[in-house]
Amino acid sequence: MIGRRWPDISIAAAVLLGLGLATLPWIGKLGMEYDEAHFLVPAVKIAFGAEEVLHPPYGVTVAHRPLPFMTMPYVGALDAYVYAIAYWCFGTDTIVSRWVNLAMGVLIFLLTYLVAYREAGRWAAVIAMGLVLADVELILHLPMNYGPILLQQAFTMGALACMQKWWKGASGWFFFGAVTLMAMAFHEKLTYLWILGPLVLGIALFYGKLSWTRSPWWYGPSALVWAVVLVSPILYFAFGAPDTFGFGKQSTQVPLAWRPIVLERWQMFDAMLRGVNSLGFVDAPPPIELQRGYWLHILFFAGLISAVIAKQRMALVLYVTAIGVWCANLLFPDAGRMHHLLLMAPFWQAGAAIGLGSSRRMVQVAACGVVLLAGWDAAKSYRWFTENASRTGGMHHWSDMTVGAARWLEARPELEGATVNWGISRTVYVLTGGRSNLEEHYFETLASPLSDRTKKEMTAVVQKRRLVWLVSDVMQSYEEQWLRVAELSGHPPVQVAEFPSRNGRLHLRAYRFDLPEQPVGKWRQAGGLEFDLPVDWRSVRFSLAGVADKENEGILIEWIDGEGKRLWSDHRPMAWIPHITAKASLLEFGQDFHPKTFLRTREKPGEARRVRIESTLEKARITMPEIGLP
Repeated sequence: MIGRRWPDISIAAAVLLGLGLATLPWIGKLGMEYDEAHFLVPAVKIAFGAEEVLHPPYGVTVAHRPLPFMTMPYVGALDAYVYAIAYWCFGTDTIVSRWVNLAMGVLIFLLTYLVAYREAGRWAAVIAMGLVLADVELILHLPMNYGPILLQQAFTMGALACMQKWWKGASGWFFFGAVTLMAMAFHEKLTYLWILGPLVLGIALFYGKLSWTRSPWWYGPSALVWAVVLVSPILYFAFGAPDTFGFGKQSTQVPLAWRPIVLERWQMFDAMLRGVNSLGFVDAPPPIELQRGYWLHILFFAGLISAVIAKQRMALVLYVTAIGVWCANLLFPDAGRMHHLLLMAPFWQAGAAIGLGSSRRMVQVAACGVVLLAGWDAAKSYRWFTENASRTGGMHHWSDMTVGAARWLEARPELEGATVNWGISRTVYVLTGGRSNLEEHYFETLASPLSDRTKKEMTAVVQKRRLVWLVSDVMQSYEEQWLRVAELSGHPPVQVAEFPSRNGRLHLRAYRFDLPEQPVGKWRQAGGLEFDLPVDWRSVRFSLAGVADKENEGILIEWIDGEGKRLWSDHRPMAWIPHITAKASLLEFGQDFHPKTFLRTREKPGEARRVRIESTLEKARITMPEIGLP
C-alpha cells in the first residue's frame, strides 16, 4: 500500500517543504495587523473568559465566556472558536494563530490535490500544487487568514471532494456532507454567497442531470432544512439585529458606469496573478525586478481552453465558481481588494490543473514547464518578503512596534489604555491575553473640529488617572486626531515610553496627562561631543544639521556609567530616509525619554555619567551640546 502511495507521499513532502520555505521564515517576524486580529479578540475571550456579557441575538455567555453568533453584521464567528482552542492549549501569541492558519492552508492543499487527482490523475494534481505554491498573493495571505478566506476555501474544496464521491456512486452521506460543509462556510463570512452561487450554477450546468438521477425526492427538502438548521445562528442574528440587512443593502450596488469598475477589477486580477500587491506588507514599493512575468495568466487561460476542449465537467465547475467570484465583486463597490479576489483560489488553480491534466502529454509537460517558471518568479518574491519582514517587522499596521507596547502595558497592570488610532486596540488585547484593553476613540475623533459632544466625552477621558495613551505615527491623520484630543487636557501630555518598529521607521508613543512635565531647569554648555554628566543632570540636547547621502549613515548617542561601561544607546539609522534637513534640528534626550525616530537599546541598568555622540554622516554638523540641570 505504501509502495503504491510513494509518489503521492513524495509530492506531499515536496509541497510541504515549499510551503514551509515560503512562509515559516517570516511568520514570526511580521507584526500582527488589525484586521488579522479580528477573530482573535473573541478567541481570547472564549478561551479565558472576559467581563463582557453577550445577550441574544449577538450571542450567549456561558461560564463567564462570551460565545458570539456573529462578530460583525457580515462576519461569522467560527474562526474565533478555532483559534480559541489553539489559544487555550498554547497561549496567545502571533505565531500560534499563524500556525493554525498554516494548518488550514495545508488542508486546502490536500483537498485541492485530492480533487485534481481523482478527476484527471497525478499530472493534474502536481500542476495544481505548483499553481497554488506559485500564487504569491495566496501564500502571503494564508498565514494571516487576511480576509478571512481560509475556511470558505477549505470547506468548498471539501464539499467538492464529497460530491465527487457521491457522483461516482458513494452513499448519500457524502451529499449531505457536502451540504454541511457549504452551510458551515457561511459561519466564516457571508461573502461565501459569492462562492456558493456560482458553484451551484456550475453544478447545475454540468452535473445537473447526474445529480437529479442520484437524488431521491426527499434529498432536496432535507438538505434545505439541514442547511437552515446549520445557519440558524446567523439567521437569528440577522433578524434580531436589523443592521445586518441594512448593511447588505448598502454594500450591494449595480454600477452606474460599468467600464471603470470592470477595468479596476481586471487590474486587481492582474496584480493577483503577478503577485505584486501584498509585497507591500513589509516594504513599499517592491523593487522593479519583482514585477513578475505573466506565467499564471498563461496557465489560467490555457487551463480554461483545455477544459472547454476536453469538456472536463469538474474543471468547468471550478472555473464557473472562480469567474463567478470575480463577477460578484462588480456588484460591491467596496469589494475588489486582494482578499476579495483571492476567493477565486484555489478553484481556478484546480480547474486549470484538471483541464491541462486532461490534455495530451505534450500539453501536460509544457504546463509543468510554465509552472516551474512561475515558481522561480514566486521564489524570488518569497525571499525578498522574508528579508524585508526580518528587517522592518512590517509596514504600517503590520509593523511589530505594537508588540513592544503590548509587553510594556502588560507589565503595568495598574494602567488603563486608550488610543485615537485605528489598528492598535485589537492587537494589544490579543498579545496581552486580554489583560490590556485599550479604549479606542478613532471614529469619534475623526471630525475636525471635534463636535461639542465629542469634546465633552474626550475631556472626561483625558482627565482619568492612570490612563496611558498610545499614539501611532503610521498616518498623519492619527497625529492630527491626537493633537485635537490632547488640547482638551489644558496642559501638555508627558511622553513616558516609545516603541519603534524593528528598523525604526514607525513608532508608537505612550503619553500620560496625570504626570508633571519633564523638569528642565538651566542649561550648561558641554565641551566637545563626548563629555561628562553631573550627578543631577536632567537632559541633554544638541543641534543636528546636514545631508545624509549614504544608506549606512546615522547618528549614535551612547550613555556610559562611571566605570566606562555602556548603559544604553540611542540610534537613528538613515537607511530609510535619504536626506535629513539642511536646517538645524534640535534633539533632546532625557533619562527616561528619547526623540521620535530614534531606536533605544538598553544593555544594563544604571546611571549615566558620560555621553558620547557619534555620526557617520559625512556632511553633518553636530553643534551646541548642552546639559539640562534642575
